[in-house]
Amino acid sequence: MDENLLVLSIPSYGITRQYLLSFLNVLDKEKIGIKIDGNKIKVKSAKASLPKVFAEAFYIAEARLRDYVERKTGTEEVDEDSEQKKSVRKPRMDIPATGNEKDILVKVKKDLKVPSDTSFVEVFHHFGDYLVKLENNDLQALAKKEKIHSPLSIFKPELYGYTRGPYFDGKLKSEVISGEEAKLSTWEFLIRLAGYVISRVGIVMIPSGNKPQYLTVLALPTDTRYTRGEFELMLDSMKEFPGFRPEEGMIMWMAMNLPKKVDEILVVGMKNPGGMSPAEVRIGFNVPLASYRAKANKFLDNIEKYDHKRSLQWMIRTAMWEKEADTERELLKLLFLASQGDGRSREELMLRSSRLLLSTSSSSQSASDAKGRDFKRLVDYCRNLAYTVPLLP
Repeated sequence: MDENLLVLSIPSYGITRQYLLSFLNVLDKEKIGIKIDGNKIKVKSAKASLPKVFAEAFYIAEARLRDYVERKTGTEEVDEDSEQKKSVRKPRMDIPATGNEKDILVKVKKDLKVPSDTSFVEVFHHFGDYLVKLENNDLQALAKKEKIHSPLSIFKPELYGYTRGPYFDGKLKSEVISGEEAKLSTWEFLIRLAGYVISRVGIVMIPSGNKPQYLTVLALPTDTRYTRGEFELMLDSMKEFPGFRPEEGMIMWMAMNLPKKVDEILVVGMKNPGGMSPAEVRIGFNVPLASYRAKANKFLDNIEKYDHKRSLQWMIRTAMWEKEADTERELLKLLFLASQGDGRSREELMLRSSRLLLSTSSSSQSASDAKGRDFKRLVDYCRNLAYTVPLLP
């Protein structure tokens, strides 16, 4: 076998495929070529050391995991009793896992000969240091090592969706769905875990009844077209991702904030595993940014030209984060259609926002209670719309 060629397996479907694509997108493509053929990935190098190329990717996973764990955000999940205790926010967990899955992580560390309490920030660094000492043929041997680890639920959240549907008793063996991914070598496990870490951009709060949900956000590529710099810029642009619903607001936010090179992206909201509960995909969209940008190009240019981005982002966040914001959500959906040149939506938006502004300006509701605060927010929303409508095509 050509010692400058490394062949890896990749699932034909499922989120693990996207994790691997994320990992491939941080490889230095000036040093290697990548070809995906069915369920095989072929990584070829002309002169560069393949182990060093892969080591660089693990160092990137290390850096992004450290940033994620240490980063503070306004939507971080906190201890349930934190309001009573006024306690400090919980630090983010490096790798979420169920009780049983923690044993898998310990087994992986044991195979790497590192202490069981080692963080995965350190694990990725340790593995990178190990790889740089290898030759190309050593890496090929490593890729063929015995498959001894069960996959984590973050590698196969689809499994739980399938087995909890109609006509399933929830006892279907993981091997039936996972196929060749039912067991992984340490090498395969770490590449998939690094891809997950690289893809994970933050946490969003989803309003839901009396207690909001917190979902981990994964920004996943659909191919390997990006350079390392382009892909990392996209990931960094997603750190302030506001939420998934209404999806019209999500698309507008991404069109404004993501690099123009990103014309399609898969965004997933995953409930973290913990206790006895496995990971579960709660929401996901394949976002066609190229299609929206082509239709809303004039509007997006005007938003940038007239420095209206912060105002529009406030409108999007308001519609996403506030529980009692049905009117704001309806107006945002009209704005989404109008931004693409829909004349009828533009007229309806102008009519509704102006009527609301007139009716609210003649009212004298106090902002001292919840209803008053909702009322004031709607006034501010309509005022922002008044400045936004002239920017429509």
